[in-house]
This record gives sequence, structure tokens and C-alpha cells, in this order.
Amino acid sequence: MSCSHPDLGRLYGESNTAHCGTCLPCVIRRASIRKANILDTSSYRDQNFESGLTAKMNLMSYNIGLKKYNKKYSFMNIQNSGPISENISDFVKVYDRGMDELKELLESIHEQISI
Repeated sequence: MSCSHPDLGRLYGESNTAHCGTCLPCVIRRASIRKANILDTSSYRDQNFESGLTAKMNLMSYNIGLKKYNKKYSFMNIQNSGPISENISDFVKVYDRGMDELKELLESIHEQISI
């Protein structure tokens, strides 16, 4: 379970734990599974960012991040939380692939919020 809040459904009377589908861990998970061409049989509460204001705000923040994303600055961006002293080119590649996967997932949903 990668979801930030898998038990959110309890607020709505649900008894089963499920991925929310819209938090960053869920979206990264969904994007990577999609890119790997693996059938995702996981249960998600919301796959299209339609469950309310928080889902829409999450989608907007992902779109803003993608608009600001520039591969030229990946080397610096991945070190915002601290310096990386070894294998930095490998981490840059992982970051860039992840951003590409996120973009592909959001484009596949055909859900865009104008910013």
C-alpha cells in the first residue's frame, strides 16, 4: 500500500482499505505501473481526480510541477533536500523518467485544469 491515506473511505462508511488514487504516492505508483505495462488490479477510490476539491487541487499541483519541469535543471532540483555525493547521474535519470511517466499518466486521463 503506497497511499498516503488508505483508510479515508471510513469517513464514507467503507470497510475496505483502498488506494485514494490522487495523492502523490498513488499517482507515482499508477504512472510506473502503467509505464511497465502491468495490469493494475489495485482498488482506487478515484482514478480521474473527480472526488472533490482535494483531488482537483492535487491534479493542479501536478500540472504546475510539470509546467515548471525542465530537464536542464534536474541535476539541481533533485538536490533541493540535500546534496547527493554519489551516483548523481543515476538519480537524475530516475527523476527524469518519473516526470515523463507522470506526464504520460495525466495525459492519458485527459484531465486538465486551466491554471
